[in-house]
Amino acid sequence: MITMQIPDDKELLAAVGTISIRHGQLDYILRMTVKSILGLSIHEALGATDRQGSFDLRKRVRTLAKQKVGEGETLVRLDALLTRARKVTESRHEILHRLWAYDKNGKPVI
Repeated sequence: MITMQIPDDKELLAAVGTISIRHGQLDYILRMTVKSILGLSIHEALGATDRQGSFDLRKRVRTLAKQKVGEGETLVRLDALLTRARKVTESRHEILHRLWAYDKNGKPVI
């Protein structure tokens, strides 16, 4: 049997919180990349990307960049950055979307 509890380790909670905040910043950077590619205002870019998740933002950035710069070295470099962003998102999901609980002996179950 397991019990659902929030871990009481302050350093662990701070680390998980930092991951969550940094991922929000990554998504904001992707939204601002859409802004830069299209020459939009911040307000327009935020409206155009409202409620889009990381996958959709990465896809949109790549599509817009390809239209603007075409195939070539710039797009290849962008693809490398977007791959790193995808891996970061996957790591975040692995941490934040797993079960955090304790077993009957009080040991963490993650």
